[in-house]
Amino acid sequence: MNERLLSVGRLLEYGRQRLGFKVEEAGAASRNILTSSSVLICNDAGACSTKNASAPAVLVFAGDRVSSDPGSGERFFRVLQDHSPSVVVYRPSDRAVSRKRLRQSAAAAGFTLVSTSRDPCYAGSRVAAFLREWIDSAITVRGTLVDVSGAGVVIRGGSGSGKSSCALELMFRGHRLVADDVMEIHRDPDRKLRGSAHPAIKNLMEIRGIGIVNARRLFGSKAVAEESSVDAVFDLHSYRDTTAAEGNEPAVSMLLGVSLPRYSLRIVTTATAGRAIEELVIRKNRKTGDHSVPGYGMKTS
Repeated sequence: MNERLLSVGRLLEYGRQRLGFKVEEAGAASRNILTSSSVLICNDAGACSTKNASAPAVLVFAGDRVSSDPGSGERFFRVLQDHSPSVVVYRPSDRAVSRKRLRQSAAAAGFTLVSTSRDPCYAGSRVAAFLREWIDSAITVRGTLVDVSGAGVVIRGGSGSGKSSCALELMFRGHRLVADDVMEIHRDPDRKLRGSAHPAIKNLMEIRGIGIVNARRLFGSKAVAEESSVDAVFDLHSYRDTTAAEGNEPAVSMLLGVSLPRYSLRIVTTATAGRAIEELVIRKNRKTGDHSVPGYGMKTS
């Protein structure tokens, strides 16, 4: 399982929605990508707990509302100097740390300073769980991902099976390419799957007879999408392939513990496969309950 890169902005969005985070200083680190899922929580006595104290993504000061011991604040600032967190969380009612000094430190060091009225230990534990879900819950999948009318369709198949050509047909029909050949899929805390292109091949696709092209430059920005949901899997097979099981009803594909409908298509042409995928997605969007794959001169299995 590969690491999923998570932006500080996405973490702050979660914090605002769930923990009442308020950004007090948006330093340069607000544009950072988090690659560590560790959260360092420091209590009033200066003790810290973390899985990886050498490189915490988030530093939390869990002070005492009553105590105003300046020593605990000094200990916290020493911890802050010893590490380079992207985000620092504190509770304004904890009098042991100076709000002014925290803001000055944020401006100087470039980290994002966040305040919360929630219990800092609770906030730290929720942030840690969120980071683990996002950063550690990801996989890299071979295949092509297309946003078809708002539904993310994963198209898989062997080399030369027509994945890219099928995606191209869908693009001609007004849908958007997300990733060609390799995609990164992650599961968010609500157990929804999102997919995006591997950074090395973002906007790139291979067109048979032409080679690798930049889809954004060739077809325009409306022909591509940064990411999409992941809602269904289509496995492409040659119409001569008799090994695939027959039947129109979808099977189930498991990705990161989430079940997705999986359709096996024995195709005659990639154009017909593209039209069939489009119609199936439209049927599902209309909630007709008809999940059978349209024919279009191709065989289904």
